[in-house]
Amino acid sequence: MKKEIIFLGSGGGGENLARHLRGTGGFRINGAARIQVDPGPGAVSEGKKHKQKPGSLDAIIVTHKHIDHKHDLPLLIDIATWGKENAGFELICSESICPSNAPPLIDEYYLGKVSKLTVAHPGDRIKIIGKKGWADLIATPTQHQDGTCFGFVLQLADGMRIGYTSDTEYFDGIAKHYAKCNVLIVNTMKPDASGGLSGHLFSETAAKLLKEAKPLLAVLTHFGVKMHIANPEKEAEKIEKIGGVRTIAAYDGLVLDLMNLAVR
Repeated sequence: MKKEIIFLGSGGGGENLARHLRGTGGFRINGAARIQVDPGPGAVSEGKKHKQKPGSLDAIIVTHKHIDHKHDLPLLIDIATWGKENAGFELICSESICPSNAPPLIDEYYLGKVSKLTVAHPGDRIKIIGKKGWADLIATPTQHQDGTCFGFVLQLADGMRIGYTSDTEYFDGIAKHYAKCNVLIVNTMKPDASGGLSGHLFSETAAKLLKEAKPLLAVLTHFGVKMHIANPEKEAEKIEKIGGVRTIAAYDGLVLDLMNLAVR
């Protein structure tokens, strides 16, 4: 059985969406449980390009309401459930996607196709039952413009821990939530703090997080235009020197083999 993470996009932010320098399809985890994370614009088309079948999904995770994280969600649900009476997968999303006191951000027609809906809050522990195994998701806190945004640590049945920061700025105590991760996926929007846009990590704060959390491998992704221009590979080298953690920059279509933490 393959154990891998496929990056269906390595870009993020409004300017990147406008200029389309990098894809914004989020990523997919394939293992005992098959999980698609933050399906922004292009998630479905890029998934098809990389021969990923929506119908095999066990869960879709949407960490917050911004368009570069949730745009393709209805389309992904529709394709994943095509011709099926039982969708067979769980949607785990932020409260901004499905508020408790307002209509959901996606049509209830699509929500009705999901087998199970879970609104996640930091600290929640959610068991994802896959067709070939299981995974435990622990939702982690963020500091972002969407106050209901969450990151997570996914613990697989074999003990591997995959962390994902989602969109957040650095804050005291953030690193403890990602302790003992084998892989930590870090949304790193900018090379530095210039240009405003709070609520996101940049190279210096990403390095600080990694120095404290000490994962075996860090993967930077969700690059804005300034990060794209600065060259994420060079920024990853700087971050690795400061943080003391092996660090790579994602690119559209990168496949990370979780069996040996190697890119292929």
